[in-house]
Parts: sequence; C-alpha cells; structure tokens
Amino acid sequence: PTPAPLVSIADFITNAEEPDALPASYLLLDAGGLISDLQDLSRNFTVFAIHGSAIISAETTAFTQKLFREEWHGHTRSLLQAHIVEGDPIFLDEFNGQTVTALGGTQLTLTSDPEPMVNNVTFQFADTQQLNGVVHAVQSILYVGWCFQMVLDVVRNQPNTTTIVSLLEDSSTWATSLIDQQGPYTLFAPTDEAFEIFYNENGELDQLRQAQLLNYLISPSNFAVKYHYLIRPKEPDFVTLQTHEGSELQIDFRTGETILNNDEARVISGDLLARNGYVQIIDRVVVPPEFI
Repeated sequence: PTPAPLVSIADFITNAEEPDALPASYLLLDAGGLISDLQDLSRNFTVFAIHGSAIISAETTAFTQKLFREEWHGHTRSLLQAHIVEGDPIFLDEFNGQTVTALGGTQLTLTSDPEPMVNNVTFQFADTQQLNGVVHAVQSILYVGWCFQMVLDVVRNQPNTTTIVSLLEDSSTWATSLIDQQGPYTLFAPTDEAFEIFYNENGELDQLRQAQLLNYLISPSNFAVKYHYLIRPKEPDFVTLQTHEGSELQIDFRTGETILNNDEARVISGDLLARNGYVQIIDRVVVPPEFI
C-alpha cells in the first residue's frame, strides 16, 4: 500500500489509523491549548502521545476524566506539556540514558536497556515520523510531580506558610478535604509574615473566626493566572471568585501583578499546581466583608 503522506504531528494524532489509538490524546492536547504548537511546521518536536489504552485504564480513568473538563484545562496543559520535547526529533535508536527537558520544564529520561523507555514507560508504537517531528505512543501517562500532591501537600512544602498549614490542620473540615477530596480547590495562602502583621493588628483568632477566615481563603474552583492568559486571552483582566464562605474574592491582574480585593493583598508565588487544585501564595491576609 502507498504510505500515508506526512502531515503535522497534530494532524497525525487526529487521524491515527489504529482504532482508539490517539483520538483521546488529541482531545487532551486540544484541551491544553497545545494543538496549534503541534501544527507549526517551522518547529520540530518529539511527542510522547498517550495511547488510548492508557487513558481509559481502570487506574487512570478517574484522573483523566476530569482533565477533559474545562475547569481542569490548566492541569491538562501542564501534564501534556510533559509529553512534548521541542528540538531535533529523537528516535528510539538515539535513546542512551540521556535526560531531556519537556515543555514546561519536566525532565524526561530516555533509556534503552532492557528496552526503549521514557521515564520507565514503554511504547505501544514508536518512531512515527511526520513533517515537524516524531511521535512515540506511550503505554502510560508520564506523570509529573503535582499528580501526586494534594493542595495541603503543596502548601506544606512551601518555605513560609507554617501558620496557614497549622490552621488548616486544626480544622476538622479542611485537614481532610484538602488532602483527600478531588476538588477543585484554590487556596490563597498568606505567608507567615502576613499572619504576623494580621495578628498584631487583630489579635489571635477564636475558632469561629478561624473557620470564617479559612472558608474565605478557599474557593471551590480552579483559578490560575497563567492559564487565564494562555487559554482565555480575550477575557477581561478582572475576575470574581466565589469563596467557600459564600463571599466574593476580586482578582485584578491588569497591571501585570495579581491583586486581590483592591490591593488588599498580592499573589507573590502563584499557580502552584496540586492534583485537586491550585495554591496561590499571598503577601497579606484577606478577610471576608462581614468578618466577625
């Protein structure tokens, strides 16, 4: 039979002939806003496309299903970037234990013994060359660090957030929810210095005010500044989030900074991914309008 004409990697993944091989991978790439990159014939890529069997396996179904939903597309983009390496195409016979950097900064190790693998994941098929690179179909998702960390794990690992961690761990609600539940949650986590200033001005919090504050610092949604700009560039630079407490949290990033509630606080380390949401580190404690 006549070989199929070479096309862009995006078009190949869309129209892969093997039944159920790559269509779901295309949908994930599309959800992550990466299709236009893989259509660009002026660039070259090595793509570790997720084979359909990996996406629908019992171990991954619950995780991958939410990646197709719009509110999780920032996570989808991050995960799928870890499957794409830009530069000269890398074929299996070039795997020699080297480490390469995927889009987004994830490190991938390419080995050949006992068989070709990427991060110890084998291939369903490989070395499919197209106009702008090569496609290898992996038999498992190439997980990145945040896939194994919930929101509470992420904030625990920050260097200057012991106060908010202590408050969360003392909460019968959030100590469990932020570590066990699927979310989504966005936690606006003040630094220890922010809490020191807040306590000096307001005194220590009783249990009622602690609960009220925590419920305001947590939104039952996924919010990421980077995702807002990349995936929704035409939307306004001003958004309002509903908090778990029921009030609204205003976010303004028209100046290039992420400002909360008319300069009440600013995000100083943002878009920290977790399996069940995001953590945004802020420089002041923000409180709900009716703070007791």
